[in-house]
Amino acid sequence: MARTAASVALAMVLAPAVGVVAASSAAAAAVTIGPVEADLRSHRGTDGRGALVPAADNAAAGCIRYAPAPGTPSRTEVRVGHGREQVDSRTRVFVWGAWNHHSYQCPDALGTERSWDDGRVLLPTEYRTKGQGTLGFAPATVASVTTGTSFLVGTLRYANNPTQSVSSHYEGVLGLRLGTRGTLEPTYVLRDTAAGDDTLTFGDLTRTFPVVHDGVDHRLTVEGFTVAAAGAGCGTAPTGAPTTGVTAPHGAVTTACLWARLDQVRAVTVVQQAAAVGDAPASVPPGFVVTAARDADPAVRYTLSPTAVTGPGSSASTAAGTVLARRDRVVLTADAPPASWELSSITCRDGRGVVLAPGATVGLAARSVVLENVPEAATAAAAPIVCTFVSSYVAPTTLTLVSVTVPAGAAPGAGVPTAGWEFTVDALGAAPLVTGPGGSAAATVPVPGATRVVRVTEAVPAGYVVDTVTCRRDDGGAAPVTATGNPYDVRMERGRSHTCTVVNLRPGVEVVAQTFLADDTAFASPLPTGERRTAGTHIVRRYTVRNTGQTTLVDIRLRDAYAAVTVGGATTRGDATIACPGRTDIPAGASVTIPSLAPGQEISCRSTGVL
Repeated sequence: MARTAASVALAMVLAPAVGVVAASSAAAAAVTIGPVEADLRSHRGTDGRGALVPAADNAAAGCIRYAPAPGTPSRTEVRVGHGREQVDSRTRVFVWGAWNHHSYQCPDALGTERSWDDGRVLLPTEYRTKGQGTLGFAPATVASVTTGTSFLVGTLRYANNPTQSVSSHYEGVLGLRLGTRGTLEPTYVLRDTAAGDDTLTFGDLTRTFPVVHDGVDHRLTVEGFTVAAAGAGCGTAPTGAPTTGVTAPHGAVTTACLWARLDQVRAVTVVQQAAAVGDAPASVPPGFVVTAARDADPAVRYTLSPTAVTGPGSSASTAAGTVLARRDRVVLTADAPPASWELSSITCRDGRGVVLAPGATVGLAARSVVLENVPEAATAAAAPIVCTFVSSYVAPTTLTLVSVTVPAGAAPGAGVPTAGWEFTVDALGAAPLVTGPGGSAAATVPVPGATRVVRVTEAVPAGYVVDTVTCRRDDGGAAPVTATGNPYDVRMERGRSHTCTVVNLRPGVEVVAQTFLADDTAFASPLPTGERRTAGTHIVRRYTVRNTGQTTLVDIRLRDAYAAVTVGGATTRGDATIACPGRTDIPAGASVTIPSLAPGQEISCRSTGVL
């Protein structure tokens, strides 16, 4: 039974990459690796924990043999064998007899499968052996490799032949040189189960090493071994996932394929930015958290604390590791934002500021971005990736309604806030808002989008009219609306505070009608009411219309209906024909319409008749 189970632990040192083929685009690049060379050395029997067994079981009694000599670099297969090979024999009397175990012997050179006879004519004897327990490594022919795909480093072959050995473990060094790229010096342990199948366990295989190609960082990863099917080679790509354990059946040759790959490394930086939707907050809460999760690796949490929503301090950043182009899957997830804050956007850009697409999938509802199948960067300048999380403070959207009246006798512009007025805002669906002592009432208005138009209705008491409505943002922003009339519409901006001031004025009009004799052209002596006059007397009726209120009156209709009683008792009714001298814009007629009268303004009109 071969005591030759194997464990391979790699210790790799790579020099920086130079002289590589330049990639002109983001396509996978061909990187020169150079010829792979291998050697075997320091093969010795141990107790499985690194301690040597007695010297008698090594170079001499252990029958350790190399081909070529130990430590000799080779581009073809290098091998080492150990143990006394089992020799079987059979003798021919009339026919050949059965094969029988003959002996164990230590070969002069590395033992391989062979047969021979003793040359006798009478009772000839034939001998055969499968050789020693043999470990070999054949370097692959590697000129250049394509980034992002696995490539074959070499083929390991282990012949689990029946041998005689007192050591249950053998350890040694497999030297590998990847052209000018670096040197690998894996140590191996071969463990013999003494019966049945042997096992090969490999340690320290899945390691990564830096390589620079075209100014961009790359990572060379030794992936491990896959076992080839019986009679088959390694092919051009791993069949299944490389593992760290191989079972070597007794009496057979096990072929294992060592794979590696070269991947572009793209540095990832996480930026947390604070902003405001509408009014700015008094302060920014500390400790926005983004978690980075890479496959099965432990998640890493990054705490970032912007101190302002604009200008210096509005962003905080941290290096969040790397992502291997076209290979890794990294998920960046933000914790739920604090109260009154929301995650507004997530954007990943390359080093040139170009949005990373494809390669970054944003899920704003999940507060995450998935970096997966990230393309390779075409240049070193484009390689870095910056993912920015923007968290925005959303201030309450408020509407303050102010009712203003003008005291009697005050100037029209001398309005003062007046309590007790009622407003209805259609967005609230609640009881009317009643102004308080300061003449105002405030409410929070739901504005789910960027803007929302709400309708405000004022309950105007008798004796008042709405004169003007002026609305503005409290921060001095442009007025969303300036309107007259009731109700009126206000365009609310999310996160902003708004104030609408409503000026309510008392309207008033006075009409003075006087009668004068037609020859009293100075209108000096009005006729007393009810005074009798001789029939046929010519008279003039004078009408003075005065605006005694606080607001401009418009479209004032003036009409004078008369009733004339004759001596016989008959009554004649009608409308006097009125004219307003000097006002060509007011046509004379049975009634006239005065376009407007400002507060305190008056107009005189007249009609004529005969008693």
